[in-house]
Amino acid sequence: MNGTLGLSARHGLSIVIAVSLGFVSTGHADLVAHWTLDEGDGDEFEDSASGFDGFLPDGMTIEWDNGPPTQDNAVRFLGVDSFIATEFPGIGGSEPRTVTFWLKTFDTDAYMLAWGSNSAGRKWHLRLNGGSGVMRTEFATGQNFSGTAVNDGEWHHLVFVFPEDATEGSEIRHYIDGVLDPQTGGTSIPIDTAVGEGLAPWTDANSSEAYSVHFGAVLAHGFNRMLDGSMADIRIYDEELNQDEIIDIMEGDDLEPPDEPPGEIFKRGDTDGSGIVDISDPIFNLTFQFVGGIGELPCEDAGDVDDSGVVDISDPIYNLTFQFVGGIAPPPAPGEKVCGPDPTGDERSCEAYPQENCVP
Repeated sequence: MNGTLGLSARHGLSIVIAVSLGFVSTGHADLVAHWTLDEGDGDEFEDSASGFDGFLPDGMTIEWDNGPPTQDNAVRFLGVDSFIATEFPGIGGSEPRTVTFWLKTFDTDAYMLAWGSNSAGRKWHLRLNGGSGVMRTEFATGQNFSGTAVNDGEWHHLVFVFPEDATEGSEIRHYIDGVLDPQTGGTSIPIDTAVGEGLAPWTDANSSEAYSVHFGAVLAHGFNRMLDGSMADIRIYDEELNQDEIIDIMEGDDLEPPDEPPGEIFKRGDTDGSGIVDISDPIFNLTFQFVGGIGELPCEDAGDVDDSGVVDISDPIYNLTFQFVGGIAPPPAPGEKVCGPDPTGDERSCEAYPQENCVP
């Protein structure tokens, strides 16, 4: 599905941008979604990375369980009318990705986490492989499964990796408790994962539409595929993680930050330095790049909306898509709401960003 945004701006700028929906890569390794499921009570589940908090759709319930070694609590899914929904669209196409979480179950099917649509190569479903209880990634008309059963009722740390430059389902890697578990079967086809578009039809299981990320179920196959078991610390990265990084996460250690964190703080996407991310920011960015007459950006990092390391046409497109079309994650850290430094440590300057915008 393509959307077209038309806008008319000051300085005589008139431009029409065609936006292709899908997850927009940030150009660097990033934790793009993180639900600890460590709240211990309630029915809201914080996404500390991107703000796509989980929720219980109408009629769905969960219970709370003791957590894995790294945290106190976990969500217990009941196998029937029990899953958590989010509006995080997922990662699309054949972009690299890593999904990690803790699982405890006796369930041999164990439908754990999913997004995408139910057509060839377009879904991303993480489950256990039927009677064998081994890890399985499904992508519609194809699958990749490993060899070690994990449905023994104990906590296991599971990781699903689609590597950089991979295109086929056979290239997916599965890790159990920090150890690579080799593929033992499956059917490989090209991966072209669909991403969710806005609020998914959570009451319309088996829909042909693309679902956003949800856990405790795989809704593209109906309401009869739900998890009987517990999950905790669900993370999605937009890059292939290596074994050392996987072990760090399993042991409760944060991945190493960049060597050179920058000093100035700013709001990502606030290109004009007004303190608020709104329609004026992509207009300012486009004017700066293609019309001129406004001098320099107050903060290059703020104008580098997708955090690719350069300010180019992709940045106002990202900003417009995020604000008015949807289907992509908010601007990368520090985000558009709260000031902070650029965690990627690139060479963009941010000397003139008004620091009064960062006073609570």
